[in-house]
Amino acid sequence: DQGKALKVDKSYFQKWFIRIDKSDGSIYNKLNRKVIEVTEEDMMETLQEPPKSTTYFYIKLSGLPWKTSEKEISKFLVDCNIVGNVVIIKNEHGKPSGDAAVKLMEKSDLEKAHKCHKKYIHERFIEIEEIESETFNKLTEEEKTQETAYAKLSGLVWTATEEDIKNFLHDCKIR
Repeated sequence: DQGKALKVDKSYFQKWFIRIDKSDGSIYNKLNRKVIEVTEEDMMETLQEPPKSTTYFYIKLSGLPWKTSEKEISKFLVDCNIVGNVVIIKNEHGKPSGDAAVKLMEKSDLEKAHKCHKKYIHERFIEIEEIESETFNKLTEEEKTQETAYAKLSGLVWTATEEDIKNFLHDCKIR
């Protein structure tokens, strides 16, 4: 959606020339200090996250059908203790890429996951490989970046309302 917003950069809103820039959200966070958005996933991750001294094991699943859900992947990884959420990796267009990353609690969970290698989800066999924590962090950080994208609008008329801006950015999902 940030990309869609950037497409209307340097265009007119009512009679005003509007600039739209990429933003990391720091300006938004400064302006909305009282607004804290906590999703159910955030709460579940907090509840399932054991002490930081634990050694985790990480896997990447490849060959997933695009329609595969996090829940289906959790069921596929029979009896594995998953830490946090299954992360479905998306491409630059925000569509599932066919890959997912999972953090596992113990070595025994990694061994159970490897038993699922080349088994099927929706008539496609899935490849499972162990990955390093750095790779997992990179994959999941990219997903967080795609999920939370900000755009800064400059040059708005003072009378512009939130509804006016939503109409101007009509192709974007705005929270």
